[in-house]
Amino acid sequence: MVHAVRPALAHRRRPGPVPGPAERARRRRELGISLLMVMLLIVPLLIVTALVTDIGFAKQRRREVQSAADAAALAAAQELDGTSTQVTRAVAAAKTWAAKNLDDLSATDWVGCTDAGALAARPDTANRNTCISFDSTTTPSKVRVRIPDEDQPQFFGALARSGPLDVTAYAVAARAPGATASAGDCGLCTREKIQLAGNQNIQIIGGGTIHSREVTANWNTTSSTISPCPIKMVVSTNNPPNARCPGTNASPITTVAAPPPDPFAAVPNPPSGIQPCRTPQNQPCNINNATDAASYIKPDRVFTQSVNLSNMTLNLAPGNYYFAEGLRLNGNVTLNGTGVTLFFVCADSNQPSKPCNQGGNKGFIEATNGGNKVTITAPTTGPYAGLAIYFDRNNTQGTAPKFSGNGSTYTFVGSIYAYGGKFTGDGSRVVDVTGRIYAQYWEDNGGGTTYVRFDGGSTSTGGGGGAISLEG
Repeated sequence: MVHAVRPALAHRRRPGPVPGPAERARRRRELGISLLMVMLLIVPLLIVTALVTDIGFAKQRRREVQSAADAAALAAAQELDGTSTQVTRAVAAAKTWAAKNLDDLSATDWVGCTDAGALAARPDTANRNTCISFDSTTTPSKVRVRIPDEDQPQFFGALARSGPLDVTAYAVAARAPGATASAGDCGLCTREKIQLAGNQNIQIIGGGTIHSREVTANWNTTSSTISPCPIKMVVSTNNPPNARCPGTNASPITTVAAPPPDPFAAVPNPPSGIQPCRTPQNQPCNINNATDAASYIKPDRVFTQSVNLSNMTLNLAPGNYYFAEGLRLNGNVTLNGTGVTLFFVCADSNQPSKPCNQGGNKGFIEATNGGNKVTITAPTTGPYAGLAIYFDRNNTQGTAPKFSGNGSTYTFVGSIYAYGGKFTGDGSRVVDVTGRIYAQYWEDNGGGTTYVRFDGGSTSTGGGGGAISLEG
């Protein structure tokens, strides 16, 4: 007998009872309450988000303002050199460097600015400004700079009907007592080596000497003139063979126990925050003609691309000029400046205020070809008093200053300092320096003349202060 198989029945869920009017009304009430609660929560959440966003913007602005305060205080402290105008210059420097870092800060913002934590001396009385203050009017060693209050607008916080956020910052910078080492009678000095070849006329006028750790020269070239002779050289360094002063039988070398100390050891490096030179199109300045040179070569700028000058006359306004690439004088250039220091720093186009670390390179000056006439007179006050050329101590590119070109004359009323650089020259050029030349290495391969009008250090101390630092 065959049994028929009964197909399995699929399980089916029985529908629930249809909600009645009361149940439907209850569910509608619950949905309405949920929507109401969501709406009530969205408003405070939006307000909190808006406030957090605005506070974030304000904190970022606060960091920018703090950087401006730091730069302003450091710049002001650098002016504390013991001279009668130091406080006036320090106030001006603080305002200048604050404005360099905050585009919307103007001179009128300082009028009536008050600082509850101001130091005792508050010299900017004409503007009722206590936001730039010092610990003393006559012998200041400390400066406090408070940036004027700034109302940071709230872009989203207006939902909460709150007003603008106050943004300000202050910084205190101190300058240690001056500790500039004495280099004695060091007129033309190198930390490592002097190498002479060809026919030189080297004269140290005013009582200074030539001093080096090692000297290599063609001493038998009777047409050379080296004065004074003998040259001082560190003991334990071997004298050159057959060494004689030109035109005499005297040895050109006298030994000393140690090289002279760095006469500019206490001179501060330039402050951070220096602005790069930019064109109206916001491009790095590429200067290679007289029109661009007149337009863009201004004080307190970093030139992050090579500056190439040829067949032109350029008069520099007083101030500091910073070169992070080459300053090249390619012939027939007349360059004049009074109250000017030329700085050759370590930086790049992306970080124009980058500190110069050991082994850095970049900035240099190279004057070649003929017909160049350079006359630079250093400032007489401030931290860089008496310095016509300053190479960052760690700027160790092979060639630091190079002065050559037949018929060229390079006159510097002020010292040349290239602690980590090689000073080179050739050709029948004249280098005339009033002050000192202090470099790592000196190499002269031509028949040129070098005068160092040693001034006893009166214009080569680099100002009167010691190390500068921020407090707190």
